[in-house]
Amino acid sequence: MLQARSTHKPAPSTNNSPRKAGDAASTGRILETIVDLCYETKDFKALKENIVMLPKRRGQLKAATKKMVKRVMSFLPDMEHNTKLDIIDTLLKVTEGKVYIQS
Repeated sequence: MLQARSTHKPAPSTNNSPRKAGDAASTGRILETIVDLCYETKDFKALKENIVMLPKRRGQLKAATKKMVKRVMSFLPDMEHNTKLDIIDTLLKVTEGKVYIQS
């Protein structure tokens, strides 16, 4: 008895398709949404982990990472002092040697 092979392919991850296609605008919105969700739920541990992990994705677009860093920086005025310093330290480690923010 022959069995039919499934031609069903799993849906690509939300971040994977725009990143591989070189779509900085879509990838930037995805990264911003990820950090927004972490901030809105006050999950600062997850926020720090994502700040570190997302720019390391192979082939991550610099413009998308720049949008994410700018979004996280917009959260800083509303954070308590110790959390703010912790997030700033994380941003400094991630952006060291790179130019993401220009005046």
